[in-house]
Amino acid sequence: MNLCQVIVVLDDSADAGSWPSAILSAWPRTTPRPHLTTLDLNAALAHARSGDDADAVWLLIDRGCADGRTWRTLLATLASRLSPGVVVSARSDVTFGMAEQGWVSVSGDEVTSGAIAPILAALHVRQAVLADVRAEHAALEQATAQMRRWADAVNDELQLASRVQRHFLPREMPATRSLALDVLYRPCGYVSGDVYDVRRLDERRIGIFLADAVGHGVPAALLTMALTRALVTRERRAGVSVIFEPTEVLARLNRVLCSHEDEAHRMATAVYAIMDLATHEVTIAGAGHPPPLLVSQDAMTRIETDGPILGVFEEAEFTQVSVSMNVGDSLVIYTDGLESAFPEPNAEAKHLSIPTQNHLSHLRKLAGDEFRVRSDGRVLSDLAAIIDHQSGSLHQYDDVTVLAMCVVAAPAVEACVVSEAA
Repeated sequence: MNLCQVIVVLDDSADAGSWPSAILSAWPRTTPRPHLTTLDLNAALAHARSGDDADAVWLLIDRGCADGRTWRTLLATLASRLSPGVVVSARSDVTFGMAEQGWVSVSGDEVTSGAIAPILAALHVRQAVLADVRAEHAALEQATAQMRRWADAVNDELQLASRVQRHFLPREMPATRSLALDVLYRPCGYVSGDVYDVRRLDERRIGIFLADAVGHGVPAALLTMALTRALVTRERRAGVSVIFEPTEVLARLNRVLCSHEDEAHRMATAVYAIMDLATHEVTIAGAGHPPPLLVSQDAMTRIETDGPILGVFEEAEFTQVSVSMNVGDSLVIYTDGLESAFPEPNAEAKHLSIPTQNHLSHLRKLAGDEFRVRSDGRVLSDLAAIIDHQSGSLHQYDDVTVLAMCVVAAPAVEACVVSEAA
């Protein structure tokens, strides 16, 4: 610890007298005797403003003759520098608020010069501790600023990643006269582990794909990009476009994922379906995914298929089933985030992420309303509104994606420009 510097300040009428010798003689023996400097009020104000002796301890002795404004200016200057001290004055207008600044204020009639010494010594010791605290605080502020800059950079990168991910999703559903198509896509963060694709395969068939990468955040989002890139639904053979069956589409995806060396970030569940617009027959294959629901006014049927999760067994086999849809029927394909989007009423926070069957009751209600198709072709508007009104919807625990197809007219072959994407 540095040698204590004590600056004694006297107003014009005060006399140092025995103050210096009394302070030195009463100074605690556990610390070295201090160096004392005696200044008048004006010299002290100039000294304080210069910033010298930042570690000094001040003793201000006011006998009531000097201008109170000058005293207050000196005290404010020292307080701004966090300099400690003792002010001996009977004037409350001079000492008001100094206790909050860490100063000791005493009346000139209540203290002796010798009693001041231990107080000054204690303030000197405390000042050294405060200096360490200030240094740590400055370091913490610097680290906080760096963390804030890092967080801002991560936020910008994640927002860019979100825009890039959405760029690879269909911008609009294929236009048909007999089928209304809609999607509800709600990531739980910036990016999503869900991915979907709806594309025209030829003049009468539409391919519908929905996958949910295992995990959350950026690793899952990166896997969805790989799934999108690896999704092959048809190929050209001898100049003829051959459309793959749903089982073949999933088998190809599975082989691509299994070829990756990183086993921890290559698994996903998926559903792929082909809708025939000429017959309204839909053929579906699944890979460890929640079964799609065929919803009519009087029934809700799970469309079960056999097939393991993608990315585990390279030679896995997948089965497919075909069902026919009538006017007013809807096919709903969703990720498991929908199962946790409707927690039990009054559920505790730790139970909000537990899957429930409540989504089925909401889908049944919507089915009773025939999945009202709005003039803009939206089918899932009511379901989106219900999710938005859920408690904690702003902090959903999983990505939610729902694809709905509603048959609104009798089957018809519809001419359409076919995308060359495969």
